[in-house]
Order: sequence, then C-alpha cells, then structure tokens
Amino acid sequence: MFNKLLYFVASGEYGSELWRTDGTEEGTHLAVDIFSSYKSSHPSAFQVWNNKLYFQANNGSGAEFWVYTPQKKTTGLFSQVKQENLIAYPNPVNDQLHLKLTEGSNHQANVVVYNMLGKPVLSSTLPLKHNTGNIRLDHLQPGYYIIKLRVNGRWVSRKIIKK
Repeated sequence: MFNKLLYFVASGEYGSELWRTDGTEEGTHLAVDIFSSYKSSHPSAFQVWNNKLYFQANNGSGAEFWVYTPQKKTTGLFSQVKQENLIAYPNPVNDQLHLKLTEGSNHQANVVVYNMLGKPVLSSTLPLKHNTGNIRLDHLQPGYYIIKLRVNGRWVSRKIIKK
C-alpha cells in the first residue's frame, strides 16, 4: 500500500509492469510502462520510504532501482518514474567502490549499505569532491547489497555486488 493505493505487478498488452488500484475495477490502472515496448520491466522489491515507492525494474538496460513519486497536482496523476542519479563502479566490486553523482554536492554524503535482508552493515559520512567519492567494502562478505546515499536531503540508491 502506498498513498491509499495498492501497487502490484500485472501482465497485459504492456507486458509485466507496475499497476495500481484503489480496490475498484474503474480505479485499477497501469501506473507506468517502464519498458515501453511489448517487453516487460518485471518490477520487484517494492519498498515505501519517505512518501516514495522504490522498486527494481528493467528498462532494457538491465535491472536497476527506480523511484515513483506522487505529483502535487490535484488530478491524482503521478510523475514519471525516474532513475536516481548515482553511478557505482566497478560493479561487481572487490575492495573499493567509486561513487559518482550526476548531480548533487561537492561536500559530503551520508552512506548506508544494506544487506539483502535489509540490515544495515555499514553507515558513514562520505566526503565528496566533484560529486565523487570512494568507499571501502573489503570487510563485506561476497553477495548483493543496496547502497544508499543522502545528499542535500535526497536519497539515491544502487544495487551492488561484492565479489
């Protein structure tokens, strides 16, 4: 549930995409067609946080994290889904992950790394220079993680793989 609506994945003429419903037939609609073709984006891993719906989907470039936010208009329509502006490389990573924000701050970011159970395994302040910073991950076990950065009051995230 998000903003009194149920969001779910359904298949139809748009493929497997994100849908929403208020519980009525007339209130059930395609929320967004992320992979706008006959192919599917396969949305998954839904999480609501800070009045935004975060999820993973594939727009044809591979599975990445997306955020869905309501518009402030009274029409009840939603803004276009947008990809967060964080580049994390190399991915998969061995020891040190390089982070680059395509827009943000030249000062610092709060960083939290979560394992796939949702448990925070690292939390720190990352100094940024020219919107870039590095974080050591050599102490983490191999596996999948979610890295979240808070910059200028806004969270951005990426899924990473630790070798």
